[in-house]
Amino acid sequence: MAHQSTLPPLSGGADDFGRQPTSGKLLGDPEHATRAITLAVLEVLAGRRPARQLNKWVSNAVAARVRAQATVGSGPVGRRPPRVGSVHCQQPIDGIVESTLIVWEEGRCRAIAVRLEGLDGRWQCTAFEDPH
Repeated sequence: MAHQSTLPPLSGGADDFGRQPTSGKLLGDPEHATRAITLAVLEVLAGRRPARQLNKWVSNAVAARVRAQATVGSGPVGRRPPRVGSVHCQQPIDGIVESTLIVWEEGRCRAIAVRLEGLDGRWQCTAFEDPH
């Protein structure tokens, strides 16, 4: 008698081991994630945080852009870190958040646009637009 497997058949698709979308309903507050990721990116750009700390939270494309624009070494001594003011989030579809933030730095403010996607069980930044 031949042994029959009780496991479901494998689909064999190339996407089985790729990044997996995650519903926003299963993730934490997108506004909190947007603030935290934005501050981390700004700290890397200012040279206050190593870029490798972003790897889990930003896409490869965003990480490459941030590394290319980052200041090497530590940021200027005595400079105050940026402060995030208002955050406006919209979810056009489940698992996608598009946000605009007002960031205050050195007495000036600017708007930053961020896109988060629910991937692999966490929010991940897939677009970061900073006119600075």
